[in-house]
Amino acid sequence: MTDHIAEQFEALARDLKQDMRDSLKLTIEAAVRGIVEVERDRTDRAIREAIMEHRCDCPLNECEKPQIRHLMGMLHDLGSGDQSAGIREMRANHVWTAKLRKTSDRVSVAAVIMVVTLIVSGLVAALWSGFKLAVGGDK
Repeated sequence: MTDHIAEQFEALARDLKQDMRDSLKLTIEAAVRGIVEVERDRTDRAIREAIMEHRCDCPLNECEKPQIRHLMGMLHDLGSGDQSAGIREMRANHVWTAKLRKTSDRVSVAAVIMVVTLIVSGLVAALWSGFKLAVGGDK
């Protein structure tokens, strides 16, 4: 009879150990889920704060934003795959174009002055010839 009581006691102890393990396992799993949820919320909040802190408040509207992608692609192409090189190339092209425009303006002004000078010279020559004919006759 004592063997039977000992066996029941051992069975009860085993069941109690298993119940404690299961309970402890559930408690640990619940705690881990809680910690994961809290950390997920903290991480999400930290990411949102970082985005807001480092956000580019770009004044472009939705129609203009695709043009930035196009511009960056153009700089990528101009720099043979390197956008920084593309920017440097664009600056060099801008300097060259500015010099060309300045030279073109100077040449245009010189051409206008030359044309006006030729017209005025022609008028003066025509007036002088007319004056000579009127004053001096047919000489």
